[in-house]
Amino acid sequence: MSTITVTNIKATGETASRFATGVAAAWVLYNGDTSGGAVLDSVNISSVTDSATGNFRTNFSSNMANVNYSSVGMSRVYHINSAGADDKTVTGEKHQTFYVSNTSGGRTDFDLVRNAVNYHGDLA
Repeated sequence: MSTITVTNIKATGETASRFATGVAAAWVLYNGDTSGGAVLDSVNISSVTDSATGNFRTNFSSNMANVNYSSVGMSRVYHINSAGADDKTVTGEKHQTFYVSNTSGGRTDFDLVRNAVNYHGDLA
């Protein structure tokens, strides 16, 4: 078996390359607290915007080819879900965080909670 060593990879038809160590098209780990979504580590994420309580938007450094990409999120004490089809674009995605034991079911920010979202799809 041969080994190919690369720093970046680019699929045929894509204009942007991605790090070989981050096979996902994009991923991010950020604080979901009142600091405004401070990014701790990421690949292909330019920023995370805290637009309202429990509403965050990840912004891609390199756009996706279309809105048919997959996103999966997790957190220690939150439930994360995509905000809806209208909030998913080739430049990023809005998602919401809900505190698990919040009986009112409302969105919330919570200090020192780390949220993670992974994106798989084709880059533009």
